[in-house]
Amino acid sequence: MTSIILGTLSMDKMAGGLEKNIALLANHLARSGHKVGLVTFDSPGATSFFELDSSVAWHKVGRTKPHSAIGFWDRLGLISRIRSVIKQAGNPIVVCFHHGILPRFYLAAFMLGLRLVCSERSSITLYSYIRQAKWSLGFIMLGLADRITVQFKGYADDYPVWLRGRIRVIHNPVYAPLDLANPPVSSLGGRFKLLTVGRLCAQKNQKALIDAFASVCLEFPEWDLHIVGEGELADELVVHIKNSNLVGRVFLEGKQKNISDWLANSHLFCMPSR
Repeated sequence: MTSIILGTLSMDKMAGGLEKNIALLANHLARSGHKVGLVTFDSPGATSFFELDSSVAWHKVGRTKPHSAIGFWDRLGLISRIRSVIKQAGNPIVVCFHHGILPRFYLAAFMLGLRLVCSERSSITLYSYIRQAKWSLGFIMLGLADRITVQFKGYADDYPVWLRGRIRVIHNPVYAPLDLANPPVSSLGGRFKLLTVGRLCAQKNQKALIDAFASVCLEFPEWDLHIVGEGELADELVVHIKNSNLVGRVFLEGKQKNISDWLANSHLFCMPSR
């Protein structure tokens, strides 16, 4: 039995792809007989949007909001609690989801002989579209990781040459669906559903999809656009839909657990992510 710790910033009511894949991985490893711990910077009252197996030990080591600024003493306390979890786990393999949290885990594991994998969740071309700089302490510390995982070979090619020898490509899991879509057949009322799923943010680029739909929707009056997800641009997208005269044709569906059902009941999937 291998002891494995998965680390991420937050799982509290988070419905994103990163959180879903952590839950899937934790559950799979636990059900395969491994000792699995989940470390997040959440407060003790946090709850997971995705189901976690009862054998997964969730350690909520935060005492402040995970996505907010943190003071020096609070940071030290956080690192100390992470260290305690690692020591109790024996000699675990630690998988950090995204390099942003690497410095805190390295400090927590100082002199403990930690074996660490960093699971990167996006192409680093992402930094062309966000304000955050790529060259952070966490990014530089990727050079200390035993392995770095990315989802596609093309992602690996974007990393600096001195990191590529540590990179392994591991795709996201795909499970056999219980139901299949039937694209040629309309839903009740003769409607056809164009679907996209993702956090409502500039990176996921839903506004471009709405504009594209607006340019063709009069030619295809039986089609509607459904956007599943939540995020900081929700209010802005509501206004954009209204200003584009697409009320009743474009629907913001919020976060949903049953994504497989949404896919099976749709006719065309579109991913406008940058």
